[in-house]
Amino acid sequence: MSEENIIIDKSKNNALALFEYLKDLSLLWVKNITNIENYDWSYYFKNIPDDSENIFISYRDRVKTDEYEENSNSKVILSVKKPEFEKCPEPPKSIKKWLNVGWEIYSNQISIKNFITENNVNISFTNDKIRVSDYAKWSHQRSEWQSKQIKINDVRDFFNELFRLHVDLNRESEVSELIVGNGFININNNEKINHPI
Repeated sequence: MSEENIIIDKSKNNALALFEYLKDLSLLWVKNITNIENYDWSYYFKNIPDDSENIFISYRDRVKTDEYEENSNSKVILSVKKPEFEKCPEPPKSIKKWLNVGWEIYSNQISIKNFITENNVNISFTNDKIRVSDYAKWSHQRSEWQSKQIKINDVRDFFNELFRLHVDLNRESEVSELIVGNGFININNNEKINHPI
């Protein structure tokens, strides 16, 4: 074998070793994920809060039926508006001084003082039937308001989670992407394969 052939063989071996090294190095950067639970973030459509006023989902599987789809050439699949909390209904004057602190915060349960003292006389809340009736009516209104605020909070939490994801994706746009799946592939008795398609 000539010296020239030895140099060529050595160069080929060095080139092959370099390509093997680069291949192994690239495998460190690329993660082959076959189970959705191994992603940094995932969210199922079924867990999106039900609020058609603030959340629009286009499944892209129907004829255009609503105004948003008809007037939009957008490829938007999900649109979320961050709703504002509403102010608690004001209690009637007859019960306001009987309410314990925090009645205007939706996450609090309302409670009343059973007795108050005026002019050194203990007065019971239930002594006045109009006051008890006013409380029952207002309590019902507040309960409806509270239910709505809980839904608003769920949408706000979802919006905030998406916004954090948006910021992360912008920061790591070279290495991260958001993908929407429309179904799952999984194999019975193999937990390693559970991936959206």
